[in-house]
Amino acid sequence: MAGRADEYRRHAQQCLEMATAFHSHEARDVLLHMAQVWLRLADSYEEAEVISRTKAAEEGPPVIQQQQQIQPKKRDL
Repeated sequence: MAGRADEYRRHAQQCLEMATAFHSHEARDVLLHMAQVWLRLADSYEEAEVISRTKAAEEGPPVIQQQQQIQPKKRDL
């Protein structure tokens, strides 16, 4: 499942990489927490996509109705 979930995982990876550059424990903790949040968001997004696809598959294709227009009658001359 490419897309937004992958983007969120890239953000998490960036947070982890930045955390190694900081000497401050507080800054590292914040970045590690942000990485966890990005990963949870990616997982939640994927779960929502699976649920959405499953629901759509269970419902089947959408029902399409056509409307008929009443055509005027031709008059005999």
